[in-house]
Amino acid sequence: MPSKKAVATKATTAVAAPSYLEQYAGEGAAASTDEMALPFLRIVEALSPQMKKTDPLYNKEADSGDIINTVTQELWGGEEGVAIIPVFKGYEYPMFKLREAGGGFLGMGNAEMFEHSFRDDRGRDVMKNDPSIQIVRSGTTYVLHLDPETGVATPAIIGCSSTRLRAWREWNTQINMLRVPGPNGAFQPPIFGVVWRMTTLTKSNDEGEWNIPVFKLHEPVEGLIGGIGGKFESLLLDSDLAEQARGMGESIRAGLINGNYEAEGSNAPVNHDPETGEIIDNDEDSPI
Repeated sequence: MPSKKAVATKATTAVAAPSYLEQYAGEGAAASTDEMALPFLRIVEALSPQMKKTDPLYNKEADSGDIINTVTQELWGGEEGVAIIPVFKGYEYPMFKLREAGGGFLGMGNAEMFEHSFRDDRGRDVMKNDPSIQIVRSGTTYVLHLDPETGVATPAIIGCSSTRLRAWREWNTQINMLRVPGPNGAFQPPIFGVVWRMTTLTKSNDEGEWNIPVFKLHEPVEGLIGGIGGKFESLLLDSDLAEQARGMGESIRAGLINGNYEAEGSNAPVNHDPETGEIIDNDEDSPI
């Protein structure tokens, strides 16, 4: 099971919320999408704020390779990883003002704009008509982050750029090739019908170390994740969660849910050379 790293929490013996709270469930908590910061599940690196003692986000429990929720700041060890239900995937092109030009998230670009960029001497893709603007090609997957122990799932985003794009593309290939047994023969399950585990893997060379995501099918969890006759054991068995995931995907396609890059980071991400993994730009304030 993915285990949340210890972060000074007070123990409790409560097993359910009081009924007097349940009768007012959700009252006053509603918010439109532009009022919420959809969290990113980000891999902690040596240059991440959580690793810097002088940074307000410093966390003594954090290690390079951990996975962090950028809103709640909860941590999970990279070896154990997190359970995720993908609901939507595609490329996104966030744009940032370079740090030396003042920094800041500028909005979302597109593939056509990316084609009008060039690689600067620090390995950053910047716009030809304004080299102070960086555009990042991010392989992005919107997911439900699942706690297998409680069955609770919360929306999150996984963004992969630079050296992590290869891992993202390989994951997409796995998703596309999946077939599961059905009453009328094997079929391709919907993207939200399968549960995955994201862990991290440390890579290294003479230039240093960096981490990449690893995506594997999740192991069975009784009543939540399982299979059909033992032939496939990573299906999402909870119909309510499946509807939640499907609804989230529809909202994203309708443009009702977007990643809040501005809330999560004001500068473009750390870049690694695609061949060597060498860090070629030290900005590490982005959720990608």
